[in-house]
Amino acid sequence: MRKLLTVILLLSFFLPCGCVQSVSMPEQHEQYTVGVLLKSMNNQHWMDVRIGIQDAAREADAQVIFLYPETESAVKEQRAMFYDLLQRKPDVILFATCDSLNCSPLLAAAREAGIPVMALDTRMVDEQIPYVGADNNYIGMLAAEQLALLMEGGGQVAVVTGVAEQASHIERVDGFSKALEDYPQIEVVSTLNANSDFRLAAECTKQIMGAYPEVRGIFCTSAVMGLGALEQKRRDFYTSAPYIVAVDTQDDALSALKNGGLHGLITQDGYEAGYKGLYCAIELLESGEIADNTYIESILLTRDTVDDYIEKRQIGRGEER
Repeated sequence: MRKLLTVILLLSFFLPCGCVQSVSMPEQHEQYTVGVLLKSMNNQHWMDVRIGIQDAAREADAQVIFLYPETESAVKEQRAMFYDLLQRKPDVILFATCDSLNCSPLLAAAREAGIPVMALDTRMVDEQIPYVGADNNYIGMLAAEQLALLMEGGGQVAVVTGVAEQASHIERVDGFSKALEDYPQIEVVSTLNANSDFRLAAECTKQIMGAYPEVRGIFCTSAVMGLGALEQKRRDFYTSAPYIVAVDTQDDALSALKNGGLHGLITQDGYEAGYKGLYCAIELLESGEIADNTYIESILLTRDTVDDYIEKRQIGRGEER
């Protein structure tokens, strides 16, 4: 196993908050330590989550412990990190689980240690704890509506998903399927799991197009999946269909949308999730309670609207234009 990746940051100075509106903190408050266990740091989404947490922590004068495994499917590695994090005794843990189906043992250990846990970016299926992130059912519905529009209400579609054990991908597929009930002329002919791996997403797309050459649309449950599907589409010299709709707001996916490779992108801003997550964790410590769900914004971007979104995001984060 690769050496544990750990970053401990003592953040005690004030910087601009980024694209999310600042949340006021009491003038006098205890300095908290927030443990953060993410899924990986191998794509821009998770880098943005970390930056959002760091910016909020600077404002709130909080100490943050970051841990993350090598990949989003490294379940055993992440579990070991969770127990390691408990030994460090943070005041609260923000946890983006690689396996939504088997979290109860981890939560039991956290309760025994007296450390509250919040779900960040990805829900737990077997535990009900406060969640900060996107409304993933809604994301799936937006994707279905966009493909239905592009396909004029009829034809074959397929789905390429990320890690099968993660609730975010499960919920997006559920929302997508539910929304397509309003379009009986659209048939979902294949759903393949690519394990949040670019190369596997390309291979899944190849399998889909080989078995179902008439597929007119593909829903990919993350940007990595969408870019993998797009790469295979280019290899096969498809110039129009299938239409590809994906999720996330990483720069390469926004560029692919702008250039016409992707045909829709549902926003899931990692920065916003991280920023709100840190403040929600402190709110839980300050008040003893927090809303069951704190959702970030999710909107459909198209080639016609992506430039405006990019400009607003740059202004919101104080980036140079």
